[in-house]
Amino acid sequence: PPELRHEQLPLGSGSAPASASGVVAASVASQMIGASKSVLVDRVKGLQRSDPEGKVKWIAYCETNGGKKHDPNFYDESFLLRFFECMEHNTITPDIIGKVPLVQRIKDIQRKGPAEKQKWQDYCDSHGHGKYDPNQYDANFLQAFTQAYERGALGSLTGPPPQGQRS
Repeated sequence: PPELRHEQLPLGSGSAPASASGVVAASVASQMIGASKSVLVDRVKGLQRSDPEGKVKWIAYCETNGGKKHDPNFYDESFLLRFFECMEHNTITPDIIGKVPLVQRIKDIQRKGPAEKQKWQDYCDSHGHGKYDPNQYDANFLQAFTQAYERGALGSLTGPPPQGQRS
């Protein structure tokens, strides 16, 4: 198989560290320019599986730049390349509101069994906008659900929704 060639850039022309010979190795993101979409998608998925912080960064990047979809197949090559550039330069806005762990907590609750999954769906139908993807809701809504779940207060889901819970 052909070797991956590292582009050589003049010293000072990039942000990568200089080698002893006075050249700068090309960035990881620049090495992926021209890669097929499937290769880029595989890189994102691999990152999500192998690096919890990378997964959080992908979600944060999607939320701030692309929308609510977190499936890398949804995005084009330029979006995926920009993600790797932002990762490389550490310019991804962090999840300062803590939504990512709340989404994960709700997904974990749903995996416990059909009854827990139904509690989430009933809560979404009663207090949300009827969509069951936790990423479609704001952190306040997710927090309200997890608190109600932990208190065992999800037996009856009638009544008005908590204030400010819809996104």
